[in-house]
Amino acid sequence: MEGREAVADSSLYQQIDGTMHRGRDNDSDMSNQDNDDIDGPVSAATDCPNLVGNIGKEFVHDSLEKGDPMEALMSIQEKAAFKNPHCRPLLGFLDQLGVRRKESHEYVLNRALELLLNKIPVLPSEKLVGLLEDTFPFIGIHQLRAVPLAVLDRLHPIPDYFIKQLANDNEVFWDLPSLVQRQVWAMDKNLLRRHALSLIAEYKYEEGTWRQGLSMELDARVPYRKTMRQRSEALRQLVAMVGSNAGIFKGVSEILTESYGDIESSIYVGMKEAAVCACKTQLIMSLYDAEEAKLCANDPAYSLAWMLDSCIKDREISEKKLVEIDRFFLSAIKAEEKKLRGHRARGASAHGEPSSSAAKASSKAASGIGSKKKILLASTANPDAESAGIPLGERNARNDDKIGKTLGEASMCLRDPSAFHLIVHEIINTIKHCVEHEQLPRENVRLQLLTKLLNMAAWSKDMFRTNSFYYPEPSAELMGTLYPLLCGLVLDGKLDELDEQRILLSHTQAMNDAHTEVVRSMIRHELARKVIQVFALERLANDDEWMAESLLDLVAACLAKIATPAIPEFAPFAYSLARRVGMMLKKGTMRVDSELWKLAVEKILLNLADSETESHEEIVKMLQDAQALEENGLDVSRLGAYLDLCLEKSAKSRQLYSERALEQEAFSFLESLRSTSRRESSYGEQQSIVYEDKYNDGVYPAYARLAAACPAVLAHAPIVSAYLQT
Repeated sequence: MEGREAVADSSLYQQIDGTMHRGRDNDSDMSNQDNDDIDGPVSAATDCPNLVGNIGKEFVHDSLEKGDPMEALMSIQEKAAFKNPHCRPLLGFLDQLGVRRKESHEYVLNRALELLLNKIPVLPSEKLVGLLEDTFPFIGIHQLRAVPLAVLDRLHPIPDYFIKQLANDNEVFWDLPSLVQRQVWAMDKNLLRRHALSLIAEYKYEEGTWRQGLSMELDARVPYRKTMRQRSEALRQLVAMVGSNAGIFKGVSEILTESYGDIESSIYVGMKEAAVCACKTQLIMSLYDAEEAKLCANDPAYSLAWMLDSCIKDREISEKKLVEIDRFFLSAIKAEEKKLRGHRARGASAHGEPSSSAAKASSKAASGIGSKKKILLASTANPDAESAGIPLGERNARNDDKIGKTLGEASMCLRDPSAFHLIVHEIINTIKHCVEHEQLPRENVRLQLLTKLLNMAAWSKDMFRTNSFYYPEPSAELMGTLYPLLCGLVLDGKLDELDEQRILLSHTQAMNDAHTEVVRSMIRHELARKVIQVFALERLANDDEWMAESLLDLVAACLAKIATPAIPEFAPFAYSLARRVGMMLKKGTMRVDSELWKLAVEKILLNLADSETESHEEIVKMLQDAQALEENGLDVSRLGAYLDLCLEKSAKSRQLYSERALEQEAFSFLESLRSTSRRESSYGEQQSIVYEDKYNDGVYPAYARLAAACPAVLAHAPIVSAYLQT
């Protein structure tokens, strides 16, 4: 019986469909010349053919409100009924079979949509425009949206009138075909900026981005850059946004540059700014992976990004690659000098100046690009600039002609944390090479080139802030003071007896003077700080306790005197040092009562709890591991004191964590409007975001886990106890 009813249902559906066709063919009064090429049922109502959407809602509302309800109901049914008279008895049969009117009408609607959608691919352009004009008013209705979307997908180019309306409807926008979305972005720069910033913010706070940016060590367990790109959902959506559109790629690149060089932001480069640089280089290489090399070539820093990506993959900068990178910058300088000379000459000609005078003036102006011969006005000096590592003569030099942006964008590629830390590691390896071959650092060409790249990366943010771009020479202070001291430490570290090393280095006045000078250099130069930090981590990894202590002592002395706004810049070091100390504790190569522990933890890590919440969390994990050691573990009283101190010092970073969570929330409305199908990843669920729980301050879960594992600590940590209760 059920089988016969199902067959009957199917037959009646087909009969309604066929009857609608015949009714249209037989009734000449209901024909429509404009739709002769489109087969399908005539849709609705006798008097009111457009009872769809708000018009239909208003008609029903007014009919029920102003007249007798029963009469109004009959009027609504009549006006909204199928035109063909044969449909009424067939619908009655379906009623008897238990098929609801809603199901019957949905079938007819879906069948009509199917027939119409099958015709759209073969319609000529003029018919498509007409069909779009007829159906576009209904694009906001989900059940009818497929028709205008199919037309938009076929129509190229789309008239500006429709593009402007699509830009104003966020819900419809995310259902548009990707090619149509790009046309909208290309026309509406504000919409492009808003959508791109939401994805950039998402990329900055993806866990993979931050973990890679925080690690200063060259860990072989870290996935390759290409793998990291493929795992990033935000990056994948940025690539989909760009597609093959050069205009959108340029727009997104400019947004990244503006975000990094924001003059209102801090002069120091924290993890947030470094993540923007990583996003730029990874976007370029993601487009390259997507076989859009021709599009990538439009970016002035493409060749540099490609070379750096290759070096990061190999975990070294070969001599050949280093020379090519240096040649890239020298060529960029020549090209920018040529542009500037032409710009000056055209300006002089417009003002009627003699060509010889214009040539001299432009030559003089061009000579400033890439050099460091610029004057600083004392009244405009930035007090934070010195500790940010910006040379005195460069801090406020300006280039109002906006020439040299190639150098600026290239410097962002160098500031990508993976590239930046690799350069520092190569500098340290080259210093060791100088010791082995008895060579002065200032005579080593490789060391000079690496230092130039590190200078470029360290000063990149200020280049955008001051609109002055240059390829600096290696710092004389680093080449003449810091590197020789490091060579001395490496050389003295080769002495056989540890006691003899300590006596030699702790009682030599010359070494004490050098120590003081290096600390001053670290306070002034980010470059010096990074080199010392990475060298200390490298020595800890090799269990060279004596030299690691010497280097950590320099870091501690610098930390005690450096400006507070510079603390976030230490986040990668704090994170990497905490991880390294944790590994040494587990291996038994460090004890919680050793001098190395006091130096690394008490003098450095506890003072860097406010650098970044991720670093703070790693410090808490390390302290928990130290307490859990089977032998010579950290007693709960010291653990409690450490934790209280971390909480006291980290108020600012925890507040910034909450603000970053709000930044993500500000863009979340875009995410909620995106189609689920467009957000699905080939790797499964979307990658987790660092700020997944926005109702805590970034470290609460770590403290809660520690308290659960060691409840006794709360009796010795009143601040932590009160913190967990509130």
